[in-house]
Amino acid sequence: MNQALAAIRSAGMRDIIAGARALIFDVDGTLAETEEVHRRAFNEAFAEAGLDWFWDQVAYARLLRVAGGKERIRAFDQRNAVPSLTFADIADLQGIKTKRYAALIAAGGCPLRPGVRAWLAGRA
Repeated sequence: MNQALAAIRSAGMRDIIAGARALIFDVDGTLAETEEVHRRAFNEAFAEAGLDWFWDQVAYARLLRVAGGKERIRAFDQRNAVPSLTFADIADLQGIKTKRYAALIAAGGCPLRPGVRAWLAGRA
């Protein structure tokens, strides 16, 4: 079973969703600030893959103009006169990043925006 799905089930979210009066389709960053977690996951993936890359907040903000994780990696790699990563390398790197992102989220590394928890619980 998917770890994220298991976390939702164990957190009682199934009951919350079943009793909901509305359904919100979240756009990344609406209910929680996720970009910093994505940036951390990218940097952890780079380290795991043995790359000496590090995206600070300024560099990552510029890279957000490029849609998609693999596309961001490709854009960053192409800053060199001779890009070093193949499409397969980029796919592997994105896979590592996705696993790191899921682990960070599962560990509570992405708190909800202020007021969201109370609103979801019907106290706002």
